[in-house]
This record gives sequence, C-alpha cells and structure tokens, in this order.
Amino acid sequence: MSCWQKQAIVLVLDMILCFQSIWIAYSLRVGVWIYWDLAIQKVVLAALLMMIPIFYFGDVYNSIFRYAGSGMMKTLVRVFIIYGAPIVVLFSIIGVVGVPRKIVVIQPIIFFMMVGFSRVMARYLMVDILGRNRFGGQVKTVLIYGAGSAGQ
Repeated sequence: MSCWQKQAIVLVLDMILCFQSIWIAYSLRVGVWIYWDLAIQKVVLAALLMMIPIFYFGDVYNSIFRYAGSGMMKTLVRVFIIYGAPIVVLFSIIGVVGVPRKIVVIQPIIFFMMVGFSRVMARYLMVDILGRNRFGGQVKTVLIYGAGSAGQ
C-alpha cells in the first residue's frame, strides 16, 4: 500500500474513534447509554471539523506506526491540546443549546486514550509480532581500512 492509502485508513479510524469517544463521553455524562441524539450530532460535527485539519497539519499522519514511541506520544499530546482548546471554548465557555458542558472536557481525554492505544497496538502488531522491521538480507562482516578507532 502507498503512504497516502495508509494515512487515509488511519484518518478514517481516527474519525471513528472520535465519534465513539463523543458517544461514550455523552453517555457517561447523561448516565444512560444513548445511541443518537441531537447533542451528539452537534458535537460530532464540530469535533470532526476541528479534528481533521488539526491532526493533518499537526503531523500526526506523517510517521504513523514506525515511530510509535515517546516522540509519537509527544506529538499526540501537542495535537490534543490544540484540538481540545477550541472544543472547550465553543461548548463550555460559549455554550451550545442542548449540549452538556462537561462532555467536551471528558471527550478529548477519552479520545486521546483511544488514539494512543490504537497507535501503540498497531505498532506492536506490525513490528513486534509480524516482524516488519527485521532485516531480510544477508549480514556480512567487513573490515574498514584506515578508519582509525571508528572502524573497529
């Protein structure tokens, strides 16, 4: 698969996780599992409109699984702070009719945990279990003449 196809798959996965995190946050806030509501629709629309450009320009999709370590987590933390600030301002400070104010505080936390877990699990499956990082060539012992202590 090409690079842009992998990025598109991960973007769709992130959109699904965003929707699920909104649904979980709303249901936790209300106290009942609600499948669909006008408030969920408003938050999903606003969150996806903010998430897609922030994640894309925040370099979340540049190195998806190869560097799923502390560098990726730092990028995710930075992007989620940038993502969470306008959501909190829009729904908590300004307020939208019918949307509980607390779900926009809960949703970015749940969304961050879901995205971080998905990245770590994907890296674990692809690199550690399937062995995508193993060298398939033949190892040769060579001598570098004239390199001094660097050639040892």
